[in-house]
Amino acid sequence: MARRRSRKRGGLTIPRRLTVGGHEIEVRVLSAEEWPHSKSVLGVWHAQAMRIDVLRCAKPSITEQVFLHEVLHSILSVLSQHRLNR
Repeated sequence: MARRRSRKRGGLTIPRRLTVGGHEIEVRVLSAEEWPHSKSVLGVWHAQAMRIDVLRCAKPSITEQVFLHEVLHSILSVLSQHRLNR
């Protein structure tokens, strides 16, 4: 599994793929130029595509927080906890 560091020292490793409830989820960390979503959105969980998109922010800790937020959405979605997911 290819991994990328989000910070030079001690940061969270954001994987390119992860498994949640037996489902493989693709993770894309995108630059502002690549970002296909609204400028006011920092992360998106695509349930049908089983994909998480995260905007690469200037502060790596924000990118990490957004990634974890979207992972939580994916977990709740896979567990069919739609009310909590909203």
